[in-house]
Amino acid sequence: MNTLQRMLFGMIIRAFLVTLLSLSFVLIMVEFFQNLMMYMNNNTPVLTITKIHLYYLPDCIYQALPLALLFAITFSLGNLYSNNELISVFASGFALWKLVMPIIVFSIICSVFSFFFQEFAVLDATASMNRIRGEATHRFANRGDTQSAIDHEQGIIYYADFFIPNAGKLRRVVIIERNEKNQLMARIDAASAQWNEASGVWELTEARVFTWDADHINLEETFFPEFSSDRLTLNPKIFKSVDADVEELHYMQAWNYLNSLKETGRRDEYLSGITPLYRRLTYPFVCLIVSMFACTIGSWFKKNILILSLGLCLGLAVVYYVFQMMTVLLAKNAYMPPLAGAILPELVFTLVGINLFRNART
Repeated sequence: MNTLQRMLFGMIIRAFLVTLLSLSFVLIMVEFFQNLMMYMNNNTPVLTITKIHLYYLPDCIYQALPLALLFAITFSLGNLYSNNELISVFASGFALWKLVMPIIVFSIICSVFSFFFQEFAVLDATASMNRIRGEATHRFANRGDTQSAIDHEQGIIYYADFFIPNAGKLRRVVIIERNEKNQLMARIDAASAQWNEASGVWELTEARVFTWDADHINLEETFFPEFSSDRLTLNPKIFKSVDADVEELHYMQAWNYLNSLKETGRRDEYLSGITPLYRRLTYPFVCLIVSMFACTIGSWFKKNILILSLGLCLGLAVVYYVFQMMTVLLAKNAYMPPLAGAILPELVFTLVGINLFRNART
């Protein structure tokens, strides 16, 4: 980077960090006051409230990242445009794309960081926040609905009448084991199944195990008061509802669960979950899109550049979020393919941003 690029990049980084911290603080305060009455009614200790909002901080940073980047770039470039400091820069033949190249590179880094930050920090922190808040305010479900899931690695299908998330327990369980040719190898009917965190397997009670005889002609039944197998290793998080899975499970865990829904014929739940999962892949690129907008919009105006630039950028951000809500809703209701519903907003606004960048006034 040359001197001019370093000066502009330094201005943007300082504004970005201040804005990111400020927006994160605002989001935490909004969350706090929304739940204040609930905390007071349950006499929640101050220390517990503090822990809840500390776990909420990574999600606040993730949500505020694109808006902080948008504001920092628009504010910094808008100041330079409004003070006519860029006139001499562009008059000397210094192109806009060269001036903002470090910003674009930084936006790409923010996009990649945003995805991994959500995958390895936000998801676990949000799950911990929900758990602590549930325990403190007694707002957690005691049992879930009828569940089914597939362990693709082991070739095992699980069915249960009830799932008790907080206890890691299944009620009235049917387990079907298949071979590589999708043929029935064994069936287990059990009164309950308890997840053992230490050994990482399900422990069944009152289990009736049906297996083939030596000639593979007749099924033989064996009763076990207690039964376990090193093949029954499917994570209990897979049995949560699809909305919770998409929001709290890591990407591959959620992907496997949604494939289980698809294979067991639960199409509506599959569509409701797969589109938000695709959105987790495409949403981080919002950082790059808002950077392209912010780098070009300041050149549109001759007066009140800073205020108009900020207003127009925020307006475009609102249009983007409304558009992506519409495409996700259409995809969830099977009016368009899930991948199209997730990627279309990024594709459309990326093309718009590239066109604006090419035609920016310098």
